[in-house]
Amino acid sequence: MANYHCNPLAFVPTGLAIDNGPQGHRVRADLAVSAEAPLNHDNFAIAETDVQVPIQQRYHARIELRRRLNRQGFHVSSMEDYPIGLGLFSFANSFVRDRVVGRSYTIDDWIGITFVKHDEGLNMRVASFCSEKWVMFLNFPLDYQTEYWIEKAVSLFGKLQIWYNISEEDHACILVKVWIMKDALVPKSLVLRQMGGHRRAWAVPVYLLRSDQWNAHMHIIPEDTEDEPPADGEPHPFYGAHTSAEQRFQQRFQGWLQRNGIFAQGNGNNVANNGRTIHRDVSDSVRRNLEFDNSNSAPLMILPSRGQVNYQAIAREHGGTLFCWSSSFSQ
Repeated sequence: MANYHCNPLAFVPTGLAIDNGPQGHRVRADLAVSAEAPLNHDNFAIAETDVQVPIQQRYHARIELRRRLNRQGFHVSSMEDYPIGLGLFSFANSFVRDRVVGRSYTIDDWIGITFVKHDEGLNMRVASFCSEKWVMFLNFPLDYQTEYWIEKAVSLFGKLQIWYNISEEDHACILVKVWIMKDALVPKSLVLRQMGGHRRAWAVPVYLLRSDQWNAHMHIIPEDTEDEPPADGEPHPFYGAHTSAEQRFQQRFQGWLQRNGIFAQGNGNNVANNGRTIHRDVSDSVRRNLEFDNSNSAPLMILPSRGQVNYQAIAREHGGTLFCWSSSFSQ
């Protein structure tokens, strides 16, 4: 999933402190949730920065940013500090929010700000469930064989589709059809524990099922690229190299352009074609964060934010053609 630095100190209530826990405790847990979110915050956006802003300067920067937005007619309903950006801003409705997303501002001549949707920040990755499989529970406690507890058990590694007993008289076996996040997340044993004093616990064997005509060489849909758990066991360090969702988008888009041969090899920060040079308005700090280490790579051309790129015009300018193009690039 996503590894990124996150400083929680500004959000810890007075009188409490961060407890890092014991050595070797679990680094990451997965929770399967419904594809239909229960709430709607389409009027919220995150203000990302291209540099790390000190805690003592964040409030002043948010006040100045709100003043500029209100002056331009994008009325800010509320704002608050946020761990993965300068702040979380809410607007009158999603129409106002969508017009703000992708816009760039500069505060105090050194803080570059770009707005992204509230659910497309640095902590988001696009992933898909790789397979739909059957799972078998044996010796599941009889008094807990309800849809509520079956769904709770399945949520540890996937999302429940259906479940049933093989027959009305057979209480020993429960079959569930599940969207599996990763086969490795399915435990070999599930422990159900009663809470509150001297209580009972039950161990439930768990088995992944497949057809007895299964072919080991069947095509398996590869998983989308996600960050692996870090070697040091700290996916969200207090401090680290600063980046943003917009900068990650630009990196992915640059790679896509180069893989498709749209830009030729060259030197420098601008891309030349038949004596013409493309210039893009971008801060030096963003350009430095996006530069490739490999000097043989095609040079970077910093493009506008999502929703402002005309791919057809870019391809035409460089002597190519895009048969399928869009005015926005998917995360």
